[in-house]
Amino acid sequence: MNPTSSSKDLYLEEILDGNYLDSIANPREFLGFEIGERVATPEQITEAINQWATQSNRMKVVQYGQTHEGRPLVAVFISSPENINRCQKYQDNLNKLADAKKYK
Repeated sequence: MNPTSSSKDLYLEEILDGNYLDSIANPREFLGFEIGERVATPEQITEAINQWATQSNRMKVVQYGQTHEGRPLVAVFISSPENINRCQKYQDNLNKLADAKKYK
């Protein structure tokens, strides 16, 4: 499947300007094509997410289930390293707030 011509316009270099870390792999390195040239498969997207998570301390990936075809469903959290390290604390606080009987 090929993206529509208008979707390729979304990936113009002028739009994707910014400060990029050399330690984070460019998608073409593991996809084998430039973003916007083709549609990535779910497996390729999952691989990209997992590679980026190992390359950055600003990203955490949590698998929370599977599709009916057995593909992983993941939540991706992107934040400062400090916030990523506090994820469990935030989850614990949310769990406490979810029990209304504990709070009046």
